[in-house]
Amino acid sequence: MDFSEIKSSADLERISKGGRWQNFEQLAAFIFEENGFKTKVNVVKMFGKKRRQYDVLAEKGNKLYAVDCKRWSGSRYRLSAIKTAVKKHKERCIRLEGTAIPLIVTKTLLGLKPRALAPNVVFQNSPI
Repeated sequence: MDFSEIKSSADLERISKGGRWQNFEQLAAFIFEENGFKTKVNVVKMFGKKRRQYDVLAEKGNKLYAVDCKRWSGSRYRLSAIKTAVKKHKERCIRLEGTAIPLIVTKTLLGLKPRALAPNVVFQNSPI
């Protein structure tokens, strides 16, 4: 998908609504790249016999963001799904030498409850 046509938040909103979930991960990586980050998409790492996958790893200077992209739509997410996603993502981030900043990117505006469940996880939503 060509993201070079993004010139405004309206363009970003339009593009983020369409396409497959893989494009959403590519879009998240593109936004990091536009802000000077080096990115890797769909990174798989082995820790012993355990396999961990990261949607996007974005690095700039001494900061490393481990991004989990979620395409929850509208208000149809469940609190239990958010709890599970946060728990799994935090575990994945600890495996990255403990330096990764966990970030969950969604297309859904989340209320305060999900944020309270994960004070150490950054949520970024809308317009992505």
